[in-house]
Amino acid sequence: MAIQKPEWFKMDPAKFFSDAQVDAMSTLELGSCFRLLGRQWIDGHIPDDLRLLARLCRLDDATMAEAWVTLCPFFPVVETGKRANRFMWMEREKVVADLERRSDEGTRAANKRWNEARNKCSATPVATPNGSPISEPMQEQTRAEQTKAENTFPQTAFADVLAVLSDGTKNSKPIEAQIERLYSLYPRKLDKLDAKKAIRKAVGVVIAGDADHPAMRLHEALDCLAQRVTLYAQCVQGYDRDYIPYPASWFNAGSFWDDEREWTSKSRVKGNGAVSTALPPSYVAASERIRQERNAAARAQ
Repeated sequence: MAIQKPEWFKMDPAKFFSDAQVDAMSTLELGSCFRLLGRQWIDGHIPDDLRLLARLCRLDDATMAEAWVTLCPFFPVVETGKRANRFMWMEREKVVADLERRSDEGTRAANKRWNEARNKCSATPVATPNGSPISEPMQEQTRAEQTKAENTFPQTAFADVLAVLSDGTKNSKPIEAQIERLYSLYPRKLDKLDAKKAIRKAVGVVIAGDADHPAMRLHEALDCLAQRVTLYAQCVQGYDRDYIPYPASWFNAGSFWDDEREWTSKSRVKGNGAVSTALPPSYVAASERIRQERNAAARAQ
């Protein structure tokens, strides 16, 4: 489900105007700075092109070039062709993560209401058992899954601690050591208590599944999350750590379900270096592997 763009951002005038870079700005430079901050809030970045920046600030090229001497350190390069203010980037990431979380919760609630209504309905199914003229496999696939090539990926068992299932139901919960292990795999270690709460929630989300991901048993959910977190850590190796989300934000936003190609398409590193981490050619997501195994077992019966 598409989410809306963040509508507004908070500002602390005392902190903003006490910043040494801001204090050195002229009135014209300060106005230009606000216009660029607003554009970054909308798009997530500003272009690394002085002529485009001049148009965004409503300045001629010569005036913009003069103002840019002061503004340039305020908007460092974050990837090729893009600049961003660090504070604004972090605040926007928090707001976007919250919007995505609300969107995901709304989708799950709508699916739950739909399933409840279907269970109460006694009408005869149309065309297929799922009550739709479109076959079930097509409905279960996302657009990306319908077009990607079949592949396999050697799976790694979940760390040193094995999950113990009491009854194999969705009420099973991970133990503290398993939460600690998932936290240790994430590439940034901050706000540990919030992160562990978010990890517990993420395990529940993976166990429950959704329209694009099959429901899993506890040990499958732990293996799936371990694989996704490990892959994410490999993809962002060498990135400027300021651009890696806090673990709580990453798990709460459901970023473990993101298309892993998005993780490898960015280069946010310190200095002028560049990082390119390619996915293994045989990679397959854990949820897709579980789906394939279950389908194979069903065909074998």
